[in-house]
Amino acid sequence: MLKPYDFSKYFSSPEILASKFLEYCFREKPAVYPINPFRVLKEMDIPFVFRDFKMYEGVYLAPEDDDDISF
Repeated sequence: MLKPYDFSKYFSSPEILASKFLEYCFREKPAVYPINPFRVLKEMDIPFVFRDFKMYEGVYLAPEDDDDISF
């Protein structure tokens, strides 16, 4: 599992954020492409699930509190 890291100081640039994230994920080893996002999520202990949304034209999830985001 990857230890938590604060990437917030790199939020101003997507390119720099991506670069710093890859440095963090691969540390001593060079990045291997294509990158498997599911492996990265698992190593960061971030839960994810697949859902079948064939019947929906769109999905909106409202934020649960002020610290949450909608998508």
